[in-house]
Amino acid sequence: MIDEFTIVLAPFARVAFATPSTNSHFFGYFNQSPVNADGHYLLAHCVGFDGREITAADHATVGFFDLRDNTWREMGKTRAFNWQQGAMLQWLGPDFQSQVIFNDQEGDHFVARIVDAVSGNVRTLPHAIYAVHPSGRRALGVRFERHYFCRAYHYEGLRDERWNVPVHPDDGILDIDLETGAARMLLRTADIAGFEPSPAMAGSAHWLEHLVWNPSGSRFGFLHRYGTGANYSTRLFTSDGEGGNLYCLPGHAEYSYTHMGWRDDSTFVIYALRQRQLAGIYTGLQESTHPLKALAVHIYRTLRKLVPRRITVQCIIESGYALVQDRVGRQRLLTTGELWRDGHPSWSRDGRFMLTDTYADDQNQRRLLIYDAVRDKLHEVGRFLSPFNACGYRCDLHPRFSRDDRQIVIDTAHTGRHQMLVLDIAWLTRPHPTMTCVLLNLRRRLMDTLAWGISRGANCTR
Repeated sequence: MIDEFTIVLAPFARVAFATPSTNSHFFGYFNQSPVNADGHYLLAHCVGFDGREITAADHATVGFFDLRDNTWREMGKTRAFNWQQGAMLQWLGPDFQSQVIFNDQEGDHFVARIVDAVSGNVRTLPHAIYAVHPSGRRALGVRFERHYFCRAYHYEGLRDERWNVPVHPDDGILDIDLETGAARMLLRTADIAGFEPSPAMAGSAHWLEHLVWNPSGSRFGFLHRYGTGANYSTRLFTSDGEGGNLYCLPGHAEYSYTHMGWRDDSTFVIYALRQRQLAGIYTGLQESTHPLKALAVHIYRTLRKLVPRRITVQCIIESGYALVQDRVGRQRLLTTGELWRDGHPSWSRDGRFMLTDTYADDQNQRRLLIYDAVRDKLHEVGRFLSPFNACGYRCDLHPRFSRDDRQIVIDTAHTGRHQMLVLDIAWLTRPHPTMTCVLLNLRRRLMDTLAWGISRGANCTR
Protein backbone atom coordinates (compact mmCIF):
# COMPACT_ATOMS: atom_id res chain seq x y z
CA MET A 1 0.00 0.00 0.00
CA ILE A 2 1.48 3.34 -1.10
CA ASP A 3 -1.26 5.75 -0.06
CA GLU A 4 -4.54 4.42 1.25
CA PHE A 5 -6.36 7.42 -0.18
CA THR A 6 -4.99 7.32 -3.73
CA ILE A 7 -3.38 3.93 -4.53
CA VAL A 8 -3.79 0.43 -3.15
CA LEU A 9 -1.40 -2.16 -4.62
CA ALA A 10 -1.48 -5.93 -4.26
CA PRO A 11 1.33 -7.45 -2.14
CA PHE A 12 3.04 -8.81 -5.26
CA ALA A 13 3.28 -5.34 -6.91
CA ARG A 14 5.53 -2.35 -6.23
CA VAL A 15 6.25 1.00 -7.89
CA ALA A 16 9.65 0.88 -9.60
CA PHE A 17 9.46 4.38 -11.11
CA ALA A 18 7.11 7.36 -11.03
CA THR A 19 7.37 10.44 -13.21
CA PRO A 20 8.09 13.66 -11.27
CA SER A 21 5.21 15.87 -10.16
CA THR A 22 6.80 19.09 -11.48
CA ASN A 23 4.80 18.65 -14.71
CA SER A 24 2.10 16.35 -16.06
CA HIS A 25 3.32 13.26 -17.91
CA PHE A 26 1.45 10.63 -19.90
CA PHE A 27 2.09 8.17 -22.69
CA GLY A 28 -1.19 7.51 -24.45
CA TYR A 29 -2.81 4.37 -25.73
CA PHE A 30 -2.57 0.78 -24.53
CA ASN A 31 -1.39 -1.08 -27.64
CA GLN A 32 2.20 0.20 -27.63
CA SER A 33 4.94 -0.17 -25.04
CA PRO A 34 6.67 3.08 -23.96
CA VAL A 35 9.74 1.09 -22.82
CA ASN A 36 12.55 0.49 -25.33
CA ALA A 37 14.03 -2.94 -26.07
CA ASP A 38 16.74 -2.93 -23.39
CA GLY A 39 14.35 -1.54 -20.75
CA HIS A 40 16.38 1.60 -20.03
CA TYR A 41 14.24 4.35 -21.59
CA LEU A 42 10.60 5.31 -20.93
CA LEU A 43 8.84 7.48 -23.53
CA ALA A 44 6.48 10.22 -22.30
CA HIS A 45 4.63 13.39 -23.21
CA CYS A 46 5.21 16.31 -20.86
CA VAL A 47 2.76 19.23 -20.54
CA GLY A 48 2.56 22.20 -18.19
CA PHE A 49 -1.22 22.10 -17.75
CA ASP A 50 -3.84 19.61 -16.62
CA GLY A 51 -7.51 19.16 -15.75
CA ARG A 52 -8.82 20.74 -18.95
CA GLU A 53 -9.30 20.10 -22.66
CA ILE A 54 -6.42 20.60 -25.08
CA THR A 55 -6.60 23.73 -27.25
CA ALA A 56 -5.11 24.56 -30.64
CA ALA A 57 -2.50 26.75 -28.90
CA ASP A 58 -1.17 23.96 -26.65
CA HIS A 59 1.91 21.88 -27.29
CA ALA A 60 3.48 18.85 -25.62
CA THR A 61 7.15 18.07 -25.16
CA VAL A 62 8.09 14.51 -26.13
CA GLY A 63 11.08 12.68 -24.75
CA PHE A 64 12.16 9.82 -22.50
CA PHE A 65 13.24 9.12 -18.95
CA ASP A 66 16.42 7.12 -18.37
CA LEU A 67 15.22 4.62 -15.77
CA ARG A 68 18.78 4.03 -14.58
CA ASP A 69 19.25 7.54 -13.19
CA ASN A 70 15.74 9.09 -13.56
CA THR A 71 16.97 11.80 -15.93
CA TRP A 72 14.80 13.30 -18.67
CA ARG A 73 15.83 13.87 -22.28
CA GLU A 74 13.74 16.05 -24.57
CA MET A 75 13.37 14.95 -28.20
CA GLY A 76 10.99 17.55 -29.61
CA LYS A 77 7.63 19.27 -29.31
CA THR A 78 4.29 18.58 -30.92
CA ARG A 79 0.95 20.31 -31.45
CA ALA A 80 -0.71 17.13 -32.76
CA PHE A 81 -1.72 15.27 -29.61
CA ASN A 82 -4.66 14.40 -27.38
CA TRP A 83 -5.00 13.11 -23.83
CA GLN A 84 -5.98 9.55 -24.79
CA GLN A 85 -3.49 8.68 -27.54
CA GLY A 86 -0.89 11.41 -27.19
CA ALA A 87 0.91 12.04 -30.49
CA MET A 88 1.10 8.31 -31.34
CA LEU A 89 4.55 8.44 -29.73
CA GLN A 90 6.33 5.06 -29.92
CA TRP A 91 9.60 3.23 -30.46
CA LEU A 92 10.19 2.31 -34.08
CA GLY A 93 10.81 -1.31 -35.04
CA PRO A 94 12.39 -3.59 -35.81
CA ASP A 95 14.81 -2.96 -32.93
CA PHE A 96 12.50 -0.72 -30.82
CA GLN A 97 15.62 0.84 -29.45
CA SER A 98 17.21 3.55 -31.59
CA GLN A 99 14.40 5.58 -33.20
CA VAL A 100 11.18 7.22 -32.06
CA ILE A 101 8.19 8.34 -34.15
CA PHE A 102 5.38 10.76 -33.28
CA ASN A 103 2.88 13.07 -35.00
CA ASP A 104 3.12 16.84 -35.28
CA GLN A 105 1.54 19.74 -37.16
CA GLU A 106 3.15 21.89 -39.86
CA GLY A 107 1.00 24.78 -41.02
CA ASP A 108 -2.27 23.41 -42.40
CA HIS A 109 -1.41 19.71 -42.35
CA PHE A 110 -0.24 16.94 -40.01
CA VAL A 111 3.14 15.22 -40.31
CA ALA A 112 5.18 12.55 -38.54
CA ARG A 113 8.66 13.02 -37.06
CA ILE A 114 11.24 10.25 -36.78
CA VAL A 115 13.94 11.09 -34.23
CA ASP A 116 17.17 9.21 -33.60
CA ALA A 117 17.36 8.62 -29.84
CA VAL A 118 21.18 8.87 -29.81
CA SER A 119 22.07 11.63 -32.27
CA GLY A 120 18.82 13.58 -32.07
CA ASN A 121 18.58 13.79 -35.87
CA VAL A 122 15.04 14.43 -37.10
CA ARG A 123 13.35 13.28 -40.30
CA THR A 124 9.87 14.53 -41.27
CA LEU A 125 7.22 12.55 -43.17
CA PRO A 126 4.32 14.37 -44.91
CA HIS A 127 1.61 12.25 -43.28
CA ALA A 128 0.56 11.55 -39.69
CA ILE A 129 0.76 7.89 -38.65
CA TYR A 130 -1.64 5.73 -36.62
CA ALA A 131 -0.42 2.11 -36.47
CA VAL A 132 3.24 1.35 -37.22
CA HIS A 133 4.10 -2.04 -38.72
CA PRO A 134 6.40 -4.19 -36.52
CA SER A 135 9.06 -4.01 -39.25
CA GLY A 136 9.32 -0.24 -38.85
CA ARG A 137 9.17 0.21 -42.63
CA ARG A 138 5.52 1.17 -43.06
CA ALA A 139 2.59 2.54 -41.09
CA LEU A 140 -1.16 2.83 -41.39
CA GLY A 141 -2.57 6.34 -41.23
CA VAL A 142 -5.98 8.00 -40.95
CA ARG A 143 -7.30 11.43 -41.88
CA PHE A 144 -7.17 13.22 -38.55
CA GLU A 145 -8.79 16.21 -40.30
CA ARG A 146 -11.88 14.02 -40.70
CA HIS A 147 -11.67 12.73 -37.12
CA TYR A 148 -12.10 16.31 -35.91
CA PHE A 149 -15.80 16.06 -36.87
CA CYS A 150 -16.39 12.53 -35.52
CA ARG A 151 -16.53 11.01 -32.09
CA ALA A 152 -12.90 9.98 -32.52
CA TYR A 153 -9.59 10.98 -30.96
CA HIS A 154 -8.32 13.91 -33.01
CA TYR A 155 -6.01 16.93 -32.90
CA GLU A 156 -7.32 20.41 -32.10
CA GLY A 157 -4.86 22.29 -34.29
CA LEU A 158 -6.87 22.06 -37.53
CA ARG A 159 -10.55 22.55 -38.24
CA ASP A 160 -11.17 22.04 -41.97
CA GLU A 161 -14.87 22.23 -42.82
CA ARG A 162 -14.29 20.37 -46.07
CA TRP A 163 -14.13 17.18 -44.01
CA ASN A 164 -17.41 17.88 -42.20
CA VAL A 165 -19.52 15.50 -44.30
CA PRO A 166 -21.04 12.06 -43.56
CA VAL A 167 -18.54 10.27 -45.82
CA HIS A 168 -15.62 12.08 -47.44
CA PRO A 169 -14.40 10.53 -50.72
CA ASP A 170 -10.75 10.89 -49.65
CA ASP A 171 -11.24 9.45 -46.17
CA GLY A 172 -9.89 6.03 -45.30
CA ILE A 173 -6.83 4.09 -44.19
CA LEU A 174 -3.49 5.11 -45.73
CA ASP A 175 -0.45 2.90 -46.25
CA ILE A 176 2.60 5.09 -45.54
CA ASP A 177 6.15 4.20 -46.52
CA LEU A 178 8.33 5.32 -43.59
CA GLU A 179 11.44 5.47 -45.76
CA THR A 180 10.11 7.69 -48.57
CA GLY A 181 7.01 9.24 -46.99
CA ALA A 182 4.89 8.13 -49.96
CA ALA A 183 1.29 7.20 -49.15
CA ARG A 184 -1.45 5.31 -50.93
CA MET A 185 -5.09 4.68 -50.06
CA LEU A 186 -5.42 1.15 -48.68
CA LEU A 187 -9.11 1.14 -47.70
CA ARG A 188 -11.70 3.84 -48.34
CA THR A 189 -14.27 4.67 -45.70
CA ALA A 190 -16.95 4.76 -48.39
CA ASP A 191 -16.14 1.19 -49.40
CA ILE A 192 -16.25 -0.04 -45.81
CA ALA A 193 -19.59 1.74 -45.31
CA GLY A 194 -20.85 -0.11 -48.39
CA PHE A 195 -19.65 -3.50 -47.16
CA GLU A 196 -22.78 -5.48 -46.21
CA PRO A 197 -24.60 -2.28 -45.15
CA SER A 198 -27.61 -2.22 -42.85
CA PRO A 199 -30.54 0.24 -43.09
CA ALA A 200 -29.26 1.97 -39.93
CA MET A 201 -26.16 3.13 -41.80
CA ALA A 202 -28.06 5.22 -44.33
CA GLY A 203 -27.45 8.93 -43.85
CA SER A 204 -25.04 8.38 -40.95
CA ALA A 205 -21.55 9.77 -40.52
CA HIS A 206 -18.88 7.09 -41.01
CA TRP A 207 -15.28 6.89 -39.87
CA LEU A 208 -12.49 4.33 -39.24
CA GLU A 209 -10.32 4.22 -36.12
CA HIS A 210 -8.46 2.04 -33.58
CA LEU A 211 -6.12 0.44 -36.12
CA VAL A 212 -3.78 -2.23 -34.70
CA TRP A 213 -1.45 -4.78 -36.30
CA ASN A 214 -1.22 -8.37 -35.15
CA PRO A 215 2.19 -9.41 -33.69
CA SER A 216 3.79 -10.41 -37.02
CA GLY A 217 2.18 -7.64 -39.07
CA SER A 218 0.38 -10.06 -41.40
CA ARG A 219 -3.07 -8.63 -40.58
CA PHE A 220 -4.55 -5.63 -38.80
CA GLY A 221 -7.83 -4.83 -37.10
CA PHE A 222 -9.86 -1.62 -37.16
CA LEU A 223 -13.23 -0.27 -36.06
CA HIS A 224 -15.86 1.06 -38.45
CA ARG A 225 -18.11 3.46 -36.61
CA TYR A 226 -21.24 5.18 -37.85
CA GLY A 227 -23.88 7.38 -36.25
CA THR A 228 -24.41 10.86 -34.91
CA GLY A 229 -22.72 12.36 -31.85
CA ALA A 230 -22.66 9.97 -28.90
CA ASN A 231 -25.23 7.73 -30.61
CA TYR A 232 -23.09 5.49 -32.80
CA SER A 233 -22.61 1.81 -33.65
CA THR A 234 -19.42 -0.17 -34.22
CA ARG A 235 -18.29 -2.94 -36.53
CA LEU A 236 -14.97 -4.72 -36.13
CA PHE A 237 -12.98 -5.59 -39.26
CA THR A 238 -9.70 -7.37 -39.85
CA SER A 239 -7.71 -7.15 -43.09
CA ASP A 240 -4.49 -8.40 -44.58
CA GLY A 241 -1.64 -5.95 -45.09
CA GLU A 242 -2.86 -4.98 -48.57
CA GLY A 243 -6.44 -4.20 -47.58
CA GLY A 244 -7.74 -7.55 -48.84
CA ASN A 245 -9.35 -10.64 -47.30
CA LEU A 246 -11.64 -8.46 -45.20
CA TYR A 247 -13.41 -10.08 -42.27
CA CYS A 248 -16.31 -8.40 -40.43
CA LEU A 249 -17.03 -9.88 -37.01
CA PRO A 250 -20.70 -10.95 -36.92
CA GLY A 251 -23.01 -9.72 -34.19
CA HIS A 252 -22.63 -5.95 -34.47
CA ALA A 253 -26.41 -5.59 -34.67
CA GLU A 254 -26.66 -7.05 -31.15
CA TYR A 255 -23.33 -6.21 -29.55
CA SER A 256 -21.51 -2.97 -28.93
CA TYR A 257 -17.75 -3.38 -29.52
CA THR A 258 -15.02 -1.19 -28.01
CA HIS A 259 -11.40 -2.24 -27.45
CA MET A 260 -9.41 -4.93 -29.23
CA GLY A 261 -6.15 -6.71 -28.36
CA TRP A 262 -4.33 -9.34 -30.44
CA ARG A 263 -3.33 -12.45 -28.48
CA ASP A 264 -1.39 -13.95 -31.37
CA ASP A 265 -1.50 -13.71 -35.15
CA SER A 266 -4.86 -15.48 -35.45
CA THR A 267 -6.63 -14.76 -32.15
CA PHE A 268 -7.77 -11.56 -30.46
CA VAL A 269 -10.12 -10.29 -27.80
CA ILE A 270 -12.69 -7.56 -28.28
CA TYR A 271 -14.84 -6.14 -25.49
CA ALA A 272 -18.47 -6.91 -26.35
CA LEU A 273 -21.60 -5.68 -24.61
CA ARG A 274 -25.20 -6.66 -25.29
CA GLN A 275 -28.27 -5.50 -23.44
CA ARG A 276 -30.54 -8.31 -22.28
CA GLN A 277 -34.29 -8.20 -22.77
CA LEU A 278 -34.81 -6.85 -19.24
CA ALA A 279 -32.70 -3.80 -20.10
CA GLY A 280 -34.79 -3.19 -23.20
CA ILE A 281 -38.00 -3.28 -21.18
CA TYR A 282 -36.58 -0.89 -18.60
CA THR A 283 -35.30 1.52 -21.27
CA GLY A 284 -38.61 1.40 -23.08
CA LEU A 285 -40.52 2.24 -19.91
CA GLN A 286 -38.18 5.15 -19.18
CA GLU A 287 -38.86 6.65 -22.58
CA SER A 288 -42.61 6.12 -22.44
CA THR A 289 -45.56 7.64 -20.60
CA HIS A 290 -46.67 4.23 -19.30
CA PRO A 291 -48.17 4.35 -15.79
CA LEU A 292 -45.64 1.71 -14.66
CA LYS A 293 -42.71 3.96 -15.55
CA ALA A 294 -42.29 5.42 -12.07
CA LEU A 295 -42.58 1.99 -10.44
CA ALA A 296 -39.98 0.44 -12.78
CA VAL A 297 -37.50 3.23 -12.10
CA HIS A 298 -38.08 2.94 -8.35
CA ILE A 299 -37.53 -0.85 -8.37
CA TYR A 300 -34.36 -0.51 -10.44
CA ARG A 301 -32.87 2.16 -8.17
CA THR A 302 -33.74 0.12 -5.07
CA LEU A 303 -32.02 -2.95 -6.50
CA ARG A 304 -28.95 -0.87 -7.28
CA LYS A 305 -28.69 -0.02 -3.57
CA LEU A 306 -29.47 -3.44 -2.09
CA VAL A 307 -27.85 -5.90 -4.51
CA PRO A 308 -24.13 -6.01 -5.40
CA ARG A 309 -23.46 -4.06 -8.58
CA ARG A 310 -22.03 -7.05 -10.46
CA ILE A 311 -25.28 -9.00 -9.99
CA THR A 312 -27.59 -6.16 -11.00
CA VAL A 313 -25.51 -5.33 -14.05
CA GLN A 314 -25.38 -8.92 -15.25
CA CYS A 315 -29.16 -9.12 -14.95
CA ILE A 316 -29.52 -6.48 -17.65
CA ILE A 317 -26.43 -6.94 -19.85
CA GLU A 318 -24.23 -9.65 -21.29
CA SER A 319 -20.69 -8.37 -21.45
CA GLY A 320 -17.09 -9.46 -21.41
CA TYR A 321 -14.06 -9.92 -23.60
CA ALA A 322 -14.99 -12.06 -26.59
CA LEU A 323 -12.12 -14.36 -27.53
CA VAL A 324 -12.23 -14.48 -31.33
CA GLN A 325 -10.50 -16.65 -33.90
CA ASP A 326 -9.78 -14.28 -36.77
CA ARG A 327 -11.86 -14.91 -39.92
CA VAL A 328 -13.83 -17.64 -38.11
CA GLY A 329 -15.81 -16.26 -35.17
CA ARG A 330 -16.13 -16.04 -31.43
CA GLN A 331 -14.75 -18.83 -29.27
CA ARG A 332 -16.05 -17.80 -25.88
CA LEU A 333 -16.79 -14.87 -23.63
CA LEU A 334 -14.27 -14.17 -20.85
CA THR A 335 -16.24 -13.08 -17.79
CA THR A 336 -14.02 -14.17 -14.88
CA GLY A 337 -14.15 -11.67 -12.00
CA GLU A 338 -14.17 -8.08 -13.22
CA LEU A 339 -13.71 -9.00 -16.90
CA TRP A 340 -17.36 -8.16 -17.50
CA ARG A 341 -16.27 -4.51 -17.29
CA ASP A 342 -14.90 -2.59 -20.28
CA GLY A 343 -11.19 -1.87 -20.42
CA HIS A 344 -8.07 -1.83 -22.58
CA PRO A 345 -6.67 -5.33 -23.24
CA SER A 346 -3.21 -6.43 -24.36
CA TRP A 347 -1.38 -9.75 -24.08
CA SER A 348 2.00 -11.06 -23.00
CA ARG A 349 4.10 -12.42 -25.84
CA ASP A 350 3.36 -16.05 -24.93
CA GLY A 351 -0.38 -15.42 -24.93
CA ARG A 352 -0.84 -16.48 -21.33
CA PHE A 353 -1.53 -13.18 -19.53
CA MET A 354 -4.03 -10.53 -20.58
CA LEU A 355 -3.43 -7.11 -19.08
CA THR A 356 -6.40 -4.76 -18.80
CA ASP A 357 -8.05 -2.10 -16.65
CA THR A 358 -11.49 -0.73 -15.77
CA TYR A 359 -13.11 2.66 -15.93
CA ALA A 360 -13.82 4.51 -12.70
CA ASP A 361 -16.34 2.89 -10.35
CA ASP A 362 -18.76 4.57 -7.94
CA GLN A 363 -15.83 5.42 -5.64
CA ASN A 364 -13.84 6.97 -8.53
CA GLN A 365 -11.35 4.12 -8.52
CA ARG A 366 -9.86 2.40 -11.57
CA ARG A 367 -8.63 -1.17 -11.32
CA LEU A 368 -5.56 -2.71 -12.90
CA LEU A 369 -6.05 -6.39 -13.75
CA ILE A 370 -4.06 -9.36 -15.08
CA TYR A 371 -5.94 -12.38 -16.37
CA ASP A 372 -4.15 -15.75 -16.39
CA ALA A 373 -5.71 -17.55 -19.36
CA VAL A 374 -4.09 -20.88 -18.46
CA ARG A 375 -5.55 -21.02 -14.97
CA ASP A 376 -8.64 -18.89 -15.77
CA LYS A 377 -7.76 -16.66 -12.82
CA LEU A 378 -7.95 -12.89 -12.51
CA HIS A 379 -5.44 -10.95 -10.40
CA GLU A 380 -6.14 -7.42 -9.21
CA VAL A 381 -2.82 -5.56 -9.29
CA GLY A 382 -4.09 -2.32 -7.81
CA ARG A 383 -6.74 0.38 -7.47
CA PHE A 384 -6.08 4.01 -8.36
CA LEU A 385 -8.02 7.12 -7.44
CA SER A 386 -9.36 8.81 -10.57
CA PRO A 387 -10.29 12.50 -10.27
CA PHE A 388 -10.83 12.98 -14.04
CA ASN A 389 -13.71 10.93 -15.41
CA ALA A 390 -16.31 11.15 -18.19
CA CYS A 391 -14.46 14.01 -19.91
CA GLY A 392 -11.97 14.57 -22.71
CA TYR A 393 -9.08 14.89 -20.24
CA ARG A 394 -9.89 11.75 -18.26
CA CYS A 395 -6.91 9.56 -17.41
CA ASP A 396 -7.49 5.91 -18.35
CA LEU A 397 -4.84 3.55 -16.99
CA HIS A 398 -4.15 2.19 -20.50
CA PRO A 399 -1.82 -0.53 -19.14
CA ARG A 400 1.06 -1.93 -21.24
CA PHE A 401 3.65 -4.60 -20.67
CA SER A 402 7.33 -3.77 -21.00
CA ARG A 403 8.92 -5.51 -23.98
CA ASP A 404 10.16 -8.38 -21.80
CA ASP A 405 6.69 -8.69 -20.16
CA ARG A 406 8.23 -8.22 -16.71
CA GLN A 407 6.89 -4.76 -15.90
CA ILE A 408 3.64 -2.85 -16.36
CA VAL A 409 3.43 0.83 -17.30
CA ILE A 410 0.27 2.85 -16.67
CA ASP A 411 -0.98 6.41 -16.87
CA THR A 412 -2.72 7.61 -13.71
CA ALA A 413 -4.03 10.85 -12.24
CA HIS A 414 -4.23 9.74 -8.60
CA THR A 415 -2.14 12.78 -7.60
CA GLY A 416 -4.51 15.18 -9.35
CA ARG A 417 -2.21 15.37 -12.39
CA HIS A 418 -1.46 12.93 -15.21
CA GLN A 419 1.57 10.83 -14.32
CA MET A 420 3.14 7.51 -15.32
CA LEU A 421 4.05 4.58 -13.09
CA VAL A 422 6.29 1.60 -13.84
CA LEU A 423 5.24 -1.39 -11.73
CA ASP A 424 7.23 -4.50 -10.88
CA ILE A 425 5.12 -7.66 -10.56
CA ALA A 426 6.94 -10.31 -8.53
CA TRP A 427 5.67 -13.41 -10.31
CA LEU A 428 6.14 -11.83 -13.74
CA THR A 429 9.82 -11.13 -13.06
CA ARG A 430 10.61 -14.72 -12.11
CA PRO A 431 12.19 -16.54 -15.07
CA HIS A 432 10.12 -19.52 -16.19
CA PRO A 433 11.86 -22.75 -17.25
CA THR A 434 11.65 -23.18 -21.01
CA MET A 435 9.86 -26.56 -20.82
CA THR A 436 7.29 -25.14 -18.39
CA CYS A 437 6.53 -22.33 -20.83
CA VAL A 438 6.15 -24.80 -23.68
CA LEU A 439 3.79 -27.03 -21.70
CA LEU A 440 1.68 -24.09 -20.54
CA ASN A 441 1.44 -22.80 -24.10
CA LEU A 442 0.35 -26.24 -25.37
CA ARG A 443 -2.24 -26.44 -22.61
CA ARG A 444 -3.54 -22.98 -23.50
CA ARG A 445 -3.88 -23.87 -27.19
CA LEU A 446 -5.64 -27.15 -26.36
CA MET A 447 -8.13 -25.30 -24.15
CA ASP A 448 -8.81 -22.80 -26.91
CA THR A 449 -9.33 -25.57 -29.47
CA LEU A 450 -11.77 -27.40 -27.19
CA ALA A 451 -13.64 -24.17 -26.43
CA TRP A 452 -13.91 -23.43 -30.13
CA GLY A 453 -15.28 -26.92 -30.86
CA ILE A 454 -17.87 -26.58 -28.11
CA SER A 455 -18.95 -23.13 -29.31
CA ARG A 456 -19.29 -24.41 -32.89
CA GLY A 457 -21.41 -27.27 -31.66
CA ALA A 458 -23.67 -24.83 -29.87
CA ASN A 459 -23.82 -22.65 -33.00
CA CYS A 460 -22.36 -19.74 -31.01
CA THR A 461 -20.32 -17.84 -33.58
CA ARG A 462 -21.37 -14.28 -32.88
